[in-house]
Amino acid sequence: MPDELASIVAGADSLYALLSIIQSAELTGRSLQQVAQIHFGLGERLQLQWFDQQVKELAASNHWESMARDGFREDLTSHQQAITVSVLSNGSADLPEDTGSEAGLDGGEQVEHWLEKNSRLLERWQSVLHEVRGSAHQDFAIITVAIRELMELAQAQ
Repeated sequence: MPDELASIVAGADSLYALLSIIQSAELTGRSLQQVAQIHFGLGERLQLQWFDQQVKELAASNHWESMARDGFREDLTSHQQAITVSVLSNGSADLPEDTGSEAGLDGGEQVEHWLEKNSRLLERWQSVLHEVRGSAHQDFAIITVAIRELMELAQAQ
């Protein structure tokens, strides 16, 4: 395979994330750079790349399980986008005036502020991740529960 084609194929998963970043930028009116910083910061802080890898590795024994696995990945992307938009839309709206405006916070600070504001839901998400990590093998039931917990976080304001 030619190097150029191999490079494009290897980066395809990263290109998929760009669609969510572009949509989030359009929804919030923020720059692509700022949105990307929040998006990837959330991914790191919430361990979404690791979780996505666990979903990818689910063994599908039939067509329906394969469709469910693909649906989990779509849900994961959708939830990460919703959280990104929430952080950008109102992540620091309740900061004291002397702390500075949202525009004065860098992406990491915006993410941390939003997560602190939603600490109960973050603790639940982290607890579920701990359970997934401790499980001898991941199955559709545990991933379903985890996706549900992430959805709760995604719906937080």
